[in-house]
Amino acid sequence: MFFFCVSTILAVAFYGRSAVNFIHESKYLNIGYQAILILMIYIGGIKQDMFIWSLADFGLGIMTVINILVIIPIAKPAFRCTKNYEKELK
Repeated sequence: MFFFCVSTILAVAFYGRSAVNFIHESKYLNIGYQAILILMIYIGGIKQDMFIWSLADFGLGIMTVINILVIIPIAKPAFRCTKNYEKELK
């Protein structure tokens, strides 16, 4: 269980850092992200009530909404590129 927890924290931290750097490669934004990440890890280790689960659900919900909003505009070009790629394979 320990290794699962550590690997999950590392994976989410890397994913979030990559997303923050994609948005803007600001040193201060990256430091702010790291501070929030450390605070969240600390709170998650101390608190053991529904607050943590609600926080995790909120984070996943926000991430899902952002992904859907980004996927909708690129759906048609993605399907078009996929069809062209499949034609080239034949």
